[in-house]
Amino acid sequence: MTWIPASSRNRAGESRRRGRSGSCRQALPPDTIFTADSGSNAFFAIHYLKMDKPDAFAILFGLASMGSGLPAAIGAQVGHPRRTVVSVCGDAGFHMASAELTTAAQYGMPLVVLVLNDERHGMVEKGNMAVYGRTPSYPTSPLRIPDLARASGADCSGCGRAQSDPDRRAEARPAGPSVGHRCAHRSSTKVPATSRLNTIKAALAPKALN
Repeated sequence: MTWIPASSRNRAGESRRRGRSGSCRQALPPDTIFTADSGSNAFFAIHYLKMDKPDAFAILFGLASMGSGLPAAIGAQVGHPRRTVVSVCGDAGFHMASAELTTAAQYGMPLVVLVLNDERHGMVEKGNMAVYGRTPSYPTSPLRIPDLARASGADCSGCGRAQSDPDRRAEARPAGPSVGHRCAHRSSTKVPATSRLNTIKAALAPKALN
């Protein structure tokens, strides 16, 4: 989950992280819809996930509201009941909207929630450091993601490999939401740097008139 340039050790770590994200992506159907919450988790999702369809990724950049990723995933699942939907969340944003898991469980929505847990409001602390050069601590402990997920009616035993055959996908999916959980130490959650946004901006910019 770290992106730190320079040494070969760090480059190897980057390669392993890309490998894990690639394995995760390959385990999911090509038409999977991803949503991302606001916070540091969004930068990891943007940096590592690759999309092949224009409607495969949704994030609210306007108001950047925390807790929006999970409700967005529910909306995507309602709109596309036969497609796999995955929501990438941080621990704080997941906590804010975790009650929506019960809604997903009540209606048997087989969406998947991936929680990147650094046990704090990481983006808030990073923002304070960037502006003021110092920050209070904003921990989310003693929050226990697996216990909260199970109490909300979701499965937290892990997400198996998805079926690539569209005809068998419905029978292979679980009958309700599933939550995957990954912990990260505070020192290992440096937001990844990427040139992809600059590339997109350059592609969308009107060409200079000759």
